[in-house]
Amino acid sequence: MAQSLKTITGTVRSSMLCSEDGKHTYMVRKQFPERTGNKAMVIQLYPTLTAEDINTTDTTMLHFLNHLDDLHLKEVTFVNLFSKVCKARPSTKALAVDEDNLEQIKK
Repeated sequence: MAQSLKTITGTVRSSMLCSEDGKHTYMVRKQFPERTGNKAMVIQLYPTLTAEDINTTDTTMLHFLNHLDDLHLKEVTFVNLFSKVCKARPSTKALAVDEDNLEQIKK
């Protein structure tokens, strides 16, 4: 007997607050409109994604998104302590207090 199949779809709404030149990313939000649950804010050290990467995830995001059910989440907002986009782990000398970024976090 043939097994019946069904199609399941889901929507992820991604938004990002970043500088126009793409060198700074302040916040990335992943929302799941069909889900019920809570919202979470995750504070990360520095961003690895630019506006061109809005539909991708880094490993930290991936871990949270894989555990939405466990954490009962419908939305996760990732904010960065340092806004300058890094493609490799920066040295502490490369990180400086970022007043613009701190203002964005307060909002």
